[in-house]
Amino acid sequence: MVNELVRVTAIEPEQLILQSAQSAACTSCKVKTSCGQHLFNSGDSLKAIILPRRLFSETPDMQELEQGEKVQISIQAADLVKISSCLYLVPIAVMLLTALLGEIARLHEVFIIVASFGLLLISIKLTAVYLLDHTSLFSLGLQKIPGEKNVQ
Repeated sequence: MVNELVRVTAIEPEQLILQSAQSAACTSCKVKTSCGQHLFNSGDSLKAIILPRRLFSETPDMQELEQGEKVQISIQAADLVKISSCLYLVPIAVMLLTALLGEIARLHEVFIIVASFGLLLISIKLTAVYLLDHTSLFSLGLQKIPGEKNVQ
């Protein structure tokens, strides 16, 4: 299971707006230069994570959620691999297939490059939309952190 500590910055009817909670351990960590968490937190401090509410299973914690609370979101590692595979492999396969078909059809190289990258971008968007529309493929867990309220 992959977990992330976040702070709820806004609660809207259809989505949650979250902000990553940087750990105090990040400043003294020796591997922070290669850590994704440090890179995420080192950018704009107001960077928001916007997640549709339908991604989370309805739990008592979800119904009693308040702005400013720290919560832990989690996803099963297998689900994360499945989503990542779809988001990366499907668009790359579309791009390679486009290039292969262009070569077989003996099209000009510039056309093949433009078509391949165009279809790559389209397939990235379509794959993301498909995964958001089919939330039954994965589920995010949400759990309140007791005694952690940090309203701004």
